[in-house]
Amino acid sequence: MNNMKKHLFVSFGIFLILFLVPALAQTRERFELNLKKGWNLVSIPLSSFEITSNDCEIKIFLSWNNVNNNWINVNIKEATPLKGYWIYVNNDCKIVFYGFPFSFISGINLLKGWNLIGSNYKEINISELLCKDKIGIVYYYENGKWIQTDKLLPGRGHFVFTNEDCIKTSRIFGGCKGELELCDPGSDCCSGLKCIDGRCVNPSNFTCKGNYLYYG
Repeated sequence: MNNMKKHLFVSFGIFLILFLVPALAQTRERFELNLKKGWNLVSIPLSSFEITSNDCEIKIFLSWNNVNNNWINVNIKEATPLKGYWIYVNNDCKIVFYGFPFSFISGINLLKGWNLIGSNYKEINISELLCKDKIGIVYYYENGKWIQTDKLLPGRGHFVFTNEDCIKTSRIFGGCKGELELCDPGSDCCSGLKCIDGRCVNPSNFTCKGNYLYYG
């Protein structure tokens, strides 16, 4: 009996170290998006965030679906980490977010052609990505100009061109799995997403056309 109690105590201690302590260690952070009048290409490197301040008059907020190659109107409150977005505002302004910093070791899922992705909470080099050998070119947009880069910059959206599909499972810290990331049943997909057929997806984005089901 004493050995059983000792075993249970040790097991509980391991559980605390591996799961509870890291969860408690996660802290929410403040992140600012400073936008210029007109079009801005952005990302929000936070999970489970809330908007604490917003003096922007947002006219359009768009996400690119590289499965069906179309643009999707979304609500900024439904933005997910790792995705890039076009946002159009009528004035120079600032949006302040508060949430859990999002980061991934190096895994990110890219499809052949152009992908619009986001960034870590901290800068990461393209050379650190598992898909680096498949990536042809990366651009971000600033003050009306396209700028080639070898880094993913916090708060920026990035257009990434790949020569072929590159599907890697992301290791994510500080929150949830973003849209189209690989997942298992019961995985922690970001708010509004469900793990369906091995991907974190938004159920409301499915549409039926004839005998086919489309996503996006």
